[in-house]
Amino acid sequence: SPSHRCGGFGASLEEFVEALAFRSFRRERRLLGKSELQEASGLPFSFTLPEYLGGLMDLTGEVGRHAVRSAGKGREGIPEVELCLACVDGVYAGLQELPSLPGGISKKMGPLKGTLTKIEGVLYELALLSQGGMSVRAPPLTTFVEGDG
Repeated sequence: SPSHRCGGFGASLEEFVEALAFRSFRRERRLLGKSELQEASGLPFSFTLPEYLGGLMDLTGEVGRHAVRSAGKGREGIPEVELCLACVDGVYAGLQELPSLPGGISKKMGPLKGTLTKIEGVLYELALLSQGGMSVRAPPLTTFVEGDG
């Protein structure tokens, strides 16, 4: 029964939703709806709304980390960072439209908004670097070693 799925089991189902959603995001470049995630899970029981929404909210952290890694590719990473921004923004906007958030998951809104802001900042910095024709590279390690002596 869904009412008995609190604690560790409910949290593990949220993690499972997050993993399925991230796999879809990376492979298919899209977010799955609740029924699609349910089908992909192969589970004989349904995810609760808090499990589904909590998993999507947790997904945004993974997507944010992916955006930062993609930004390391410079200009070539911009399309991927833009996709990450669209994903996180879509989750955030969808949650904003709900009258209330179920099951204590409202505490995840702060980190979600922080991830959205971080990706926007990364994209802005990439745009500045691209416009200026600049490239960012760490100086050779020998520069630091010779300067310290």
